[in-house]
Amino acid sequence: MEFCHLDDLALAILNAVRKFDEVRNNTLIIGGGPSQQMVYEDMLRSLFGTFGLPLPPQHKFSEEPYPLHWYDTSRSQALLDFQHKTLDDYSKDLANQLPAPFIALMRYFIGPVFGRLIVRFL
Repeated sequence: MEFCHLDDLALAILNAVRKFDEVRNNTLIIGGGPSQQMVYEDMLRSLFGTFGLPLPPQHKFSEEPYPLHWYDTSRSQALLDFQHKTLDDYSKDLANQLPAPFIALMRYFIGPVFGRLIVRFL
């Protein structure tokens, strides 16, 4: 998987408008860049960790190749300078947008007590 933070996506669009003459007639790929290329398990680890949930059992992850690939965003990054935030930033942003009591309830009660049960149904 390749993660791209929503703020980085918005910045790419804004910079494309600002630099319209430079980017005109170009097809630019918007993605998180090399530092945000990961396997699905790593993405889940970050997001589930925000809520204190464990990872699903290993057998839930496929060993079969899946037809995804990472993108070459070097040209778009050079033109638009948008890759600044990470999946960890997104997880922190998500936690900050939700009420603190909800996050505490998830991390210290629901995750530890019911987490394994919850992820079994994913």
